[in-house]
Amino acid sequence: MDINELEYKQTEVTYKFYLPDNKDELITFQNSINYLTALNDIYDRCRQVWKYKEDATEEEVKLAERIGEIVTESGCF
Repeated sequence: MDINELEYKQTEVTYKFYLPDNKDELITFQNSINYLTALNDIYDRCRQVWKYKEDATEEEVKLAERIGEIVTESGCF
């Protein structure tokens, strides 16, 4: 299949939330970009510690690395 053919093929996705039963899921969905941004910021700040902070203690580095692993394992990246 030629890549130019893919340009014209689009898929529409519709999410449905039945209210009021799924109100919590709707709020989570609406805030998902905020959660992704927060996880990205957390990862970047932890990376600064384990990679660039010259006076970081071993405990700080271990904690920053572990938090970075958790964020990475979340599947958001």
